[in-house]
Amino acid sequence: MAALALVLFSLIGCASYSPAFAQMPEPKEQNQLKKIDSFGILDRLAAVKKEREKRLGRRYALEVKEWLNEPKPPLATFLFNVLVSALALAFFPGTIEAATRLCKQHYWRCFGRALLTNISLFLLFRVSIESKITTPLAFLFAGVLEFFIAAGLALGIIMIGESLLARLAPNFLQDRPRIRKTLIILLGSLFATLIIQIPGLGRLPRPGSRLMLLLATLGEGGLLALLQKRTENERST
Repeated sequence: MAALALVLFSLIGCASYSPAFAQMPEPKEQNQLKKIDSFGILDRLAAVKKEREKRLGRRYALEVKEWLNEPKPPLATFLFNVLVSALALAFFPGTIEAATRLCKQHYWRCFGRALLTNISLFLLFRVSIESKITTPLAFLFAGVLEFFIAAGLALGIIMIGESLLARLAPNFLQDRPRIRKTLIILLGSLFATLIIQIPGLGRLPRPGSRLMLLLATLGEGGLLALLQKRTENERST
């Protein structure tokens, strides 16, 4: 029995002084390691947050891309088209008529001017969003870009409505301009809504929203060309 007891105690002593047990840290060392790990996690979270803040411009572009690929509700889309085109035609009839004429006369020039303007505004947004100081400017550039596109969309809808009415019934309601304008808005809004509802084929993106975006870019170019023309006339006078 005594020999067995001695063997047992010797095994316990060897286990207590084995390398595995000798390498185990003390409670204070464990606390220090936990603090170091916690600081490492906080640093990583801060780095991830900073990286996300830097990618706000890219995220904005991805959100726009996802929005273009999402299906649009037909009724809400139609009502929105009617609203923006009716407001434009009600408050700025002369501007709409002159911008429409410029779009028809200088198609590619208007489209190129609007495209360069949109690219410039988006690049300014990307540069401004990188710093907290210039973040308000970034939101301002994004707002101006969306406003230009909405105004161009209104002009594009009106141009579509005028073209459809000119082909279907050129002399219809010539003596009633208000009813004729209302019919132009309804026809253009309906046609634009139908275009937006065109689905994508397989993995291809939805073409409808992109076609209307191109039309809005053209309308925006007409408005910008008119604005430049009026500015030059004011300077000359």
